[in-house]
Amino acid sequence: MLKTLGAANATIIIVPILVIVIVALGVYLLISLRQKGTPKALNYVYPSEPRPTLNHEAVFASLDIGIVVYGADGKRQLTNRAAFELLGHDGIPEQLDQFMTSYCEANGILARLILGKNEASDVLEIGNRVIRLTARESRTQQNRRIATVFILQDITKQELQEQKRKEFVANVSHELKTPLTTIITYSESLVDWGLAEKTAEGVRNDVKRIHDDAIRMQNLVTDLLLLSSIDSRALQMRMESLDLNYLVRQTVDHMQLAAAEKNIQLTCTSVSIVQPVFGDRPSIERIINNLISNAIKYSDVDTEVKVYIGTIHNEAYVKVTDQGYGIEGKHLFKIFDRFYRVDMTGSRIYGGTGLGLALVKELVDMHNGQISVKSAVGRGTTFTVLLPFAKTIHNKTLDALDHGGVLKSMLQIASLNEIIQLASEAGLPISSAEDITATNINDLKKLINEETVSQEEIVIEGEAEDRSRQESEANGDHSEDA
Repeated sequence: MLKTLGAANATIIIVPILVIVIVALGVYLLISLRQKGTPKALNYVYPSEPRPTLNHEAVFASLDIGIVVYGADGKRQLTNRAAFELLGHDGIPEQLDQFMTSYCEANGILARLILGKNEASDVLEIGNRVIRLTARESRTQQNRRIATVFILQDITKQELQEQKRKEFVANVSHELKTPLTTIITYSESLVDWGLAEKTAEGVRNDVKRIHDDAIRMQNLVTDLLLLSSIDSRALQMRMESLDLNYLVRQTVDHMQLAAAEKNIQLTCTSVSIVQPVFGDRPSIERIINNLISNAIKYSDVDTEVKVYIGTIHNEAYVKVTDQGYGIEGKHLFKIFDRFYRVDMTGSRIYGGTGLGLALVKELVDMHNGQISVKSAVGRGTTFTVLLPFAKTIHNKTLDALDHGGVLKSMLQIASLNEIIQLASEAGLPISSAEDITATNINDLKKLINEETVSQEEIVIEGEAEDRSRQESEANGDHSEDA
């Protein structure tokens, strides 16, 4: 019993002594670290876990933002991989004052730090990159600087997006201002002069100008809403297998009246049997309508606009060729940009919002298709749209499922729905993606790849004897465009 009590008393005495010793050692370590004042020492002040298990260099190296640290002596202590990529190995001085001179004087960062700010930032333009540079000073409680940390972030993409946003707002404002000015001017003239002061023809002309510009504004708003839906991925599309031949011919028929107003001969030729494509009917109709409408608009009177439909490899193509003014080569790579307009006539008589071809490009991309353009000034322009066959899309969807992939795109999900529908019609017991397995996937591919054409090939009247020549011409031109 006495031994037990002695041991207990000894424990009571020893434990407080150990606690005091540990606390004293901790205080001593903290004070000594602050007195050393190097960035390396800062790693031990508030460790997140024991030092041997944390590789700080590896952590800094893995960051996407650049880090450059200078110690209290002004010497560079730490630089990670991202910093070297942004500034280059020769662009980061060993001394703090040299770094300040190179990157912090002209933009005022140095001045703000001298005035007592603990943090200052600004933007640097280095080559084609835009970099946000932030300087932070770490200080002790006695306000003694122990380290200067520079953080570098590549904001090139954000700056480009901001620039595009500003240009977009400016363009929209301009496009709305022009028709609004016309509407206000002509409506004021009707109010001020009154109907009695003008002839019936004059009133009619004024009202027509107001109506035309109101339609122009309506078209602009419609295009903007569609682009907004595409950008936000909120556009509702009903993807299905479609008869491209029928859609193109239907659109050509609808555009005949507009062509006749300029005495333009608008023709459509199928140079081969076209298998169904997979897409959204209104979107594909809009693609074809915009291209034909542009061809008519920018063609002179008494000319021709030819539309070809055919196949190449596993894709269908639609080609629209005009005999208009053509487009200079320097404009070709920009014509699909939003609000970009080319008027080779030197006038603004054709108007437009500059959104038509941008919409066409966006819609083609959403169908996993491609669009190309070929033009020569004074000879005309040819636009070619490539769209994959429905069976091509379906096979890729099955391949993704076969390899354990997850269907993410709207196109693949819609493709899966149509595959399930085809399987159901063929009597296969498949009602969801889970039912598609290695044992039945070949049966599905066989079903999809069966030679099915939605309609017999149609050649417009009077062109049967020229079929061979036209097919050779169209395929030859297409190979140059693609």
